[in-house]
Amino acid sequence: MQERMNWTVTGENFSLYKTRTNNCNGGPREQIKPLIRIKGVPAQAIAGSLEDFVLRLFRHVAPALKEQNIREVIMAAVRDTTTIEFEGHRIGLYQDLSMITLQRRRLLRLVTDLLREEGIKYQLGHPFRLLFTWHNELCSIRTLEEAQRLEWMSQNLEERAQNAAPPAQQQGSDKGQPKTASRRRTTYKPSTVERQKEKASAN
Repeated sequence: MQERMNWTVTGENFSLYKTRTNNCNGGPREQIKPLIRIKGVPAQAIAGSLEDFVLRLFRHVAPALKEQNIREVIMAAVRDTTTIEFEGHRIGLYQDLSMITLQRRRLLRLVTDLLREEGIKYQLGHPFRLLFTWHNELCSIRTLEEAQRLEWMSQNLEERAQNAAPPAQQQGSDKGQPKTASRRRTTYKPSTVERQKEKASAN
């Protein structure tokens, strides 16, 4: 079995991943394990020695760097921040996750926000699964529907959904009727000819 570290660049996004080659009966099989996504890599680093820049960045984040747990060490060092400053640039380090995993995380954001506010620690399992302990009972959910089956969580999620919903539009008695331009009322003023006629009739 052979392992190699590889790099890919898309614009300012840089991905580090590990390639593992296994020699099986049907020939060598290659497995790709994504590690870390780096956002904000400067153009001069991409045009020059990209590997040197990334290694300097990782040593800046985690000086005691070991290759066998490179992702765990680095992501633990930046867990409480979204970006870091390195050589005059704002760099973001993220787990290199698939679009499906990111979408599932967004769908469970109400649940994870609730767990944080309640002080309940949770973990993300593989394949995608949200794991947490409630009253000494291990809970595992994959979708928002599964979370709503828990009575205490269902009530809190319902309240959050109502508070997050946009305010209902006020329904007036004239709703659906076309608006008409309001007429401006003016005071009648007699013309000069009419005033002269009034004076003549008075005399």
